[in-house]
Amino acid sequence: RGTRLPHKRVSRMDIASFLASSEAYPLPKLPDGTTIKFSYGTAGFRTVGTTLHSTVFRCGALAAIRSRVTGRACGIMITASHNPEVDNGVKLVDCTGGMLPTSWEGDAEALANAGSADEMRKVLTKLLAIDEPASSLHPPPPKGLAPGNIPHVFLARDTRPTGPALAEAAASGATAAGATVTDLGLNTTPQLHFAVYASYRGLPNTERAYYERLARGYTELLKEDKDTDAGDAGDTHSAQVELIFVDCANGVGAGKFGTYFPITTFRRLSAHT
Repeated sequence: RGTRLPHKRVSRMDIASFLASSEAYPLPKLPDGTTIKFSYGTAGFRTVGTTLHSTVFRCGALAAIRSRVTGRACGIMITASHNPEVDNGVKLVDCTGGMLPTSWEGDAEALANAGSADEMRKVLTKLLAIDEPASSLHPPPPKGLAPGNIPHVFLARDTRPTGPALAEAAASGATAAGATVTDLGLNTTPQLHFAVYASYRGLPNTERAYYERLARGYTELLKEDKDTDAGDAGDTHSAQVELIFVDCANGVGAGKFGTYFPITTFRRLSAHT
C-alpha cells in the first residue's frame, strides 16, 4: 500500500454554504407526492434523466470531498452507458482513476436520499472526517508529485439530451463544496477515467494523450497475438484480423471514434451506434 506520508489538510468545507446552495436542487417527487429514492448501482446512480438533478448536485459534492480526503483530483461522469436515451446517470471516479471505493457507496446513497439539511450535514461531516490520503492508496502517487489545486474535480458527459443540465448541476455541487472543476465536455467514460488517472500519475491528460496511449496498446495487442500464433506450429488459427466492429454506445463514442481512427495503425475498423 506504499509508505504513509504526512497529509496536509486543505481548507475546511463550508457545510452551511453548501446546504444553502442545495436548496436549488430539491429531491424529486412522484405524481402522488412520494419522494423518489435512489439506489447506488454500478459505479453510481442511473435512472430517468429528468429526476437526477439533486443526485448529481450531491455527487458533485461527494467527488469534491473525496478529493479533499485523498488530496488528489477525482472525477464525475454524467452518463447512463447503454441505457435508453431517456435515462441518464452519474459515475464517480476515484483519484487513482478507478471506481469510488465500495466503503463510500453507502454514504453516497445516504447523501443522495437525505431528506433534510441535518441528514445531509451528518453524512458530509462523516465523510470529511475520513483519514485516507492518496499515499495510503494502491498505487500511491509518484513521490514528489504536487497535488495541484485541491479539491479538484474533473467533469465530463455523454450526448444524452439531459446531459448539459445535469453536468451543470454536478459542477454546481462540486463548486459549492469548494472544489475547482475542470469541465472536459463531451467525453467517453474511459476518457474521464484516463484524465483522472493521468493527473494522479503526473502524465499528460489531454484527449490526444488518451488516443495515443490507446493506439499503442492496441498495436501491441495485435502484435502479441500474431507472435503467439506464429510460435505455435501446430495451430491453424490465423492472427489476421479482417474487420473489428466498434460499439459506439448510441452517442458520444461515435464522435470520439472519428478522432481516434487516424491515430491507430489498424484500418479495418467499423463503428456502429
